[in-house]
Amino acid sequence: MRFTLVILLALSTFFSSAQVVSGLYTGTLVNDSTKKEQRYELALSEYRGKITGYSYTTFVVNDTFYYGVKRVKATRKGDVLVIEDDKMLVNNFPESPAKGVKQINTIRLNNEDTLRAANGTWSTTRTKIYYALHGGVQMRLDNDSTHSALIGQLKELNIISQPHYQETVAKVQGKEEKIKTQPENKTATSPASIEIRSTARAEVKKTSKPGVVAEPKNNEPAPSKPLIKEASVAGNKKAPAAPVFTPQLPTTIPYTQRNNRQQEAIEITSDSVVLAFYDNGVVDGDSISVYVNGENIISNNKLTAVATKKTIHLPNVENIEIILVAENLGTLPPNTGLLVVTDGDKKYHVNFSADLQTNAAILFKRKLNK
Repeated sequence: MRFTLVILLALSTFFSSAQVVSGLYTGTLVNDSTKKEQRYELALSEYRGKITGYSYTTFVVNDTFYYGVKRVKATRKGDVLVIEDDKMLVNNFPESPAKGVKQINTIRLNNEDTLRAANGTWSTTRTKIYYALHGGVQMRLDNDSTHSALIGQLKELNIISQPHYQETVAKVQGKEEKIKTQPENKTATSPASIEIRSTARAEVKKTSKPGVVAEPKNNEPAPSKPLIKEASVAGNKKAPAAPVFTPQLPTTIPYTQRNNRQQEAIEITSDSVVLAFYDNGVVDGDSISVYVNGENIISNNKLTAVATKKTIHLPNVENIEIILVAENLGTLPPNTGLLVVTDGDKKYHVNFSADLQTNAAILFKRKLNK
């Protein structure tokens, strides 16, 4: 059973009496106290009755993008699915996660064959130092993983590259120990509590010259150089040197000649919007250019955890195309990032992916006053 197929396509076979919960879920977490919203992705896989997976939580504070990737485990308890943090794998939180604090999601199950709407509540464990936090979770089964930031993170960590899920579970332990040595990786906890306690910004971090052959004293002509080379080769009997392979760099073509892949279509109500661009995970040197209906508004800008913001006044047309062009692939191809669109009091989050042959396209739709 391939882990990637399990979490992306939910094609595993389970007991007939149990609802299928394997798959990729995307949605939000809302804090009951602060009413703040965080983006949340969850990939679950069930194998021989054991449910495991990974979660990806993101939030923005003071125009800085924060994320955390955790391993999770889940159990069925009656008509609910309880999902609990197992271990923090990687994060860039502004302060060290609190020890002993874990997030627990309680998702309501139903009578459908497959869980498509994963709704319920979340809470954090209480300790001697920290109170428990509470909130709601709303997610839906997502059959399209091409825009998933969680899947991108798992690929960067080489967690879903293994051919079989059971092999992945065994081998990922060693990978996670390597990840743990990185300075940003801390003990598992809920990013919700971190966002409340701090708004600090993250620190973004020979050819030898041929000898002269002396002329012989006799009248016989000296052998020609090609004969000397042939005699040397025949005497040494050495294997020919292996050909040197020089990797070819990806071909860069003008952005107008690349294919456009639409990431999302958004209905806009304002005359102007604010665009904020982030690297949505490991900062690996991705750079992009941005075009609005063919007009360049951002040129060769490097994506980081700190927002690159641009306010644009929209033309008086119904459809406006935003083209995101990859200027390079960074150290972890392809070129990926997060676009946050602010339209009045509404915010839209778009995870985009582009390469040197394909642009990422976002369509803005407007209703014009006639």
